[in-house]
Parts: sequence; C-alpha cells; structure tokens
Amino acid sequence: MNAPLPLGALLQAQEQALPDGQAPQWLAEEAEGEGMVVTDAGGRIQGVNDAFVAASGYAREELLGATPARWASGRHGREFYRALWASLHSLGHWSGEVWNRRADGTLVAERVRIAAVQGEGGAPAHYVAWYGRPAGHVAGSPAAGGGQPLHDPVTGLPARALAPQRLDELLEQARRQDHQVAVCHLSLDGWHDFVGWYGNAQGDALLLAAAARLRGCLRPGDTVARLCGGEFALLLGGLQGMAAVQATLQRVHQALQQPYALSTQVPRASASAGVAMWPAHGDSAQALLRAADAAMYRAQRLGQGVCLAGEALERPLEQEALLEELRMALFSDQLRLHWQPRVCARTRRLLGAEALLRWQHPRRGLLSPQDFLKAAAGTPLEVELDLWALRAAAVQRARWREAGHALALSLNVAPATLALPDLADTVACLLLEGGGGGNGGAGVELEVAETAVQDDLIAAARAVKACAKHGIGVALDGFGTGYASLATLRRLPVSALKIDRGFIGRMQHDQGDLQMVRAALGMAQAFNIRSVAVGVESETQAQGLAARGCAELQGFYVAPPMGDREFEAWLAA
Repeated sequence: MNAPLPLGALLQAQEQALPDGQAPQWLAEEAEGEGMVVTDAGGRIQGVNDAFVAASGYAREELLGATPARWASGRHGREFYRALWASLHSLGHWSGEVWNRRADGTLVAERVRIAAVQGEGGAPAHYVAWYGRPAGHVAGSPAAGGGQPLHDPVTGLPARALAPQRLDELLEQARRQDHQVAVCHLSLDGWHDFVGWYGNAQGDALLLAAAARLRGCLRPGDTVARLCGGEFALLLGGLQGMAAVQATLQRVHQALQQPYALSTQVPRASASAGVAMWPAHGDSAQALLRAADAAMYRAQRLGQGVCLAGEALERPLEQEALLEELRMALFSDQLRLHWQPRVCARTRRLLGAEALLRWQHPRRGLLSPQDFLKAAAGTPLEVELDLWALRAAAVQRARWREAGHALALSLNVAPATLALPDLADTVACLLLEGGGGGNGGAGVELEVAETAVQDDLIAAARAVKACAKHGIGVALDGFGTGYASLATLRRLPVSALKIDRGFIGRMQHDQGDLQMVRAALGMAQAFNIRSVAVGVESETQAQGLAARGCAELQGFYVAPPMGDREFEAWLAA
C-alpha cells in the first residue's frame, strides 16, 4: 500500500483533478465546509480534510489506509457502483447523491463528486472525492427548519423540511375524526444507476415526470413530498383501513411503470415502498417517517416491492390488507358455512356433511377458502376463524336436530387449532353453547391435514385422545399426500382417513394412483377406521371405490357444497 498522502498534498491533488478546459464546472465549485477524501488508484484512503472528519464522526487514524467502504450504507447494489466506475473510467469524473453511514450509525444522503487524477502514462494515480452537505435527508431524523428549502427545486413538491409539518396536520385531523393516516416511503428502483449512466439532467427530467404521476394518483388533501434522490413520501389521511393504502399504491405502481419519453431513452420505473400507519406504528410525524423509512429499506432488501412497518415487515401489504378485511368480516356477519354431503358408498344413504368456510365479501362476492385462508396461515386469525366455524356449525347442528335431521358434521381445523392445549374442552363448550344438549361432541369430527400431524406427532396424539373423551372424532384429511405410516396410525387413534382427491381423480388412468387408493383403503380396514373418498365425480369412480371397500363418498357427483337453505332443500328432496 502506498504511504498516506500528506495533508498539504490534498490541495495539490485537487488542482491536478481540475485541469483547465477538461473538468466539468461542478468540480470547480467547492463549497465552504465540504469534506474531501483522496485515495490511491486502488481506493486506499491517503488523506482527508478536517471537514470530512468532523462530518463523518470517524477519527483520522481510522480512515487513513482504509477504503470508502468503511462508511458505505449498504443501500446501493452492484449496478450502482458499476455505473460509478464506468463513468470514472470513461469520463474521468462522476457526481450524484449517495447514502453513507456516519460513525454513529446514522444514515445520511450526500451530494458526492469524484474526479480521477492522472499519473504518468495517463492512468489514474489518485481519486479525489468531495462530500457536500447532506442532501436533505438523514434516515430516521426528518429535517425541519435550519434554512432548508420548504419546496424541492427540481419537482416543486414539498421538500423533506415541509413533510413533517404536513403530516402533523393530517394527524391532527385524524385524531378529531377518528381516521387513520398512512406514510408511504417510496424509492424509485435503480434511480442512482440511471443518473450514473445518463447524467443529472436526465435524472431531473425523470424525477419531474414521476412527481407529476405521483400527484395524479393522490386525492385532494394528500401530500407527495420529495425526500432526496429518487425517494418520495406519500402522506395519506382520512383512511378507514389498509385497503385504501393498497389501492393507492396499485395506482402508483401502474402510473410509474408507463414509459417516460426522455431525450436519451424511454425508460420505465418501478418503486420499493415502506408503509407506516397511525396509530399502529407511531404517534408522531417523526416516528411514522422513521418507521416508513425502515420498512422501505426492508422492502428493497427482500425484493418484495412493499413492506409494512412493525411486526408485519415480512408480509406483503396485499396480505396485510386482506387480513384486516378478514378481521372485520368476523364481526360483521360476512362469513358463511356451506355444506357438502357424505354418503354411504354401498347404499348412497346420507351419513353427514362437511362444513366449508365461505366469505361473502361486500365487493368481490362469495369467496372460497383458497381465496383467503392462505393469508391467515400462521397468524392468530387462523385459530379465530376455526373457532367461529365451530360455533356456527354447533348452532346449525342444533337447528337441524330440532327439524328431525340428526346429521354427523365434520369441520376443517388448522394445525395451530389442533395444537391448542384445551382444544377438546373448547370444542365441547362451543357445541354445548350452540345447543348440543346431552350428546356433547357425538357426531362431530374435526379434520386436520395429514401433513400437519407429522410436525408434532406426540402433541397431535394427545389432542386426538382428549377429543375422543368428549366423543369428538378427528379425521386425517388429504391422506396419501404426507408420510403417515402404520406406526403413525397406531399412535394416532383417528376416526377416519379422507383419501386425497388427486388420487381419486386419477385412479382410473394411473396405476400408481390406483395403488395408493388401495393402500389407503387397506390401512383403514386394518385399523378399523372409516375411509372417505374425497372428490368423487362419476358413477364409475363411486362403484369402483365401493367395490374396493371404501366406506363413504364425498364429491360433486354426490352433491356440491351448498348454503343452509339449499342444503335443507336437498335434504327434503
């Protein structure tokens, strides 16, 4: 490594970097108090001035011999640095806004200018970098006052100094009117790379066009502010839930992706976004801007497009919005149970029905479980939905009993519900509250996926045995898709095996699937367990299953899932 450059040589290096008639004007416009760093051709720091030491927080001794990677923020990808070095190699200079990290960990966006200093033979011997004052954004610390402009000179939008004031106004309205407020921190993907390749003039043209599109996506009263570089803040007030935020961001995404007619090329833009909601993620403008900033950074790192602040950082905004609607559906009479009959395979006599959850969405109509249950998987709402279905099924079961229909009912439950330590007592209480009378859980069966019980066989066996004491059966659903063995069935005293519909549908044409059905039926018979074929769609399938000893049939050939009234009409017929 070369010896550190003496401090007095900094000015000499600066002069060498500015040969008359060769360097652009901005290299000659050194502002008072600018930090300056000189490196050798390999990027090792050989000198820094006092202004850079004071602004960065690093001791001079920590910097000499290191590289600029010491204060890298981690926010710029390889493409950004490729473009930077390409400009240095081809033009001899580069300028742009860069996220850096101070010694105390604070992130700051700075205006940086770099020039190559030619040595003997024309190859770069040193690089000189000037670090201007912060470009209006210290991550997590919204700037205010201090002489900073209230409006961005490029786009005309409110600048970072004005954003907290606008946000405070929205928060004051929200507290009076009991509404929610959202802060969306938006970052144009690849912004720094674009500026590196095409220059500041084209970057400003792209910003101006993007700003106009963002304004067009918002309602009167909402605010879009430019924070720095390609980053904007959308301040949305008067909200009643996450769905409105999602709709706005969908409009923004579609608007930004339209082509931009610039002089160099016709680019398209996308954006990463972080969303913070009041009051969930903070009670002040600064807290919300900080939370949205952190969520945006996480969205960039995960490549998810949009992330929500707080505990939901790992969940896409679309999923969070759906969960919020589902929570509302629980308390606003939007959930329904549909019923699909099960019949004896030999006599076709009605034996019972499976309760299937449906959502009567106010805008999207009737939704089946595959449209919404996946979003609830792994959240507390998953168990709440199961308990709602159990309670609703108990009430309907009592009504049908009074009408003379003593039907056996089965309901699907999630692995988290099966793992409840008091599951059996909870189900028994729900059945009693619903009008179960003295029969308790008799004629009620919980269905759990075969793949779910394999995760904790001991806990599953404990739950199955506890349910059996209350007369509640447990069936293995989707049997054949997991790894249940004879040993598993010995330890897990289930009441039924429900053979997966995939095997039933293909058994007439695929010998492998036919063997799987035979094996499942054989295991059920060996352990004296009821076998139920799911997804039966033809008389040929029904006869073949009955001939092989299948006990019960369920599927569209028997009857499709039906609402309460439709099912009662089917019963009467």
